[in-house]
Amino acid sequence: MSFTAAAIQLGPASPTIAATSDRIVDLIDEAGARGAKLAALPELALTPYFATGEQDVTAYPDIAEKDAALARIAARAKAHGLTVAVPDAELADGELSNSVLFFDGRAT
Repeated sequence: MSFTAAAIQLGPASPTIAATSDRIVDLIDEAGARGAKLAALPELALTPYFATGEQDVTAYPDIAEKDAALARIAARAKAHGLTVAVPDAELADGELSNSVLFFDGRAT
């Protein structure tokens, strides 16, 4: 029995979440076409990397554009029956932190 996983390499986030999610769904399509059942995106795939402190990213965690991007990613994962791990920026109590969302191929 074989199992195929995809470590998706994305590079830096695009200027908008929508543009980044366009790249992500294309890479999910490629992973699904190659028979992957699990795909992992890089840390903070949808947002600029905030750990360096060079950029104010506090606007990214709670915006409708991100919710729409996550819905697209979930739908594409479902279309391929692919579980996708999506690292994400989460804002809680005024602090940004990394979270990971899992879409299990059933868009749940």
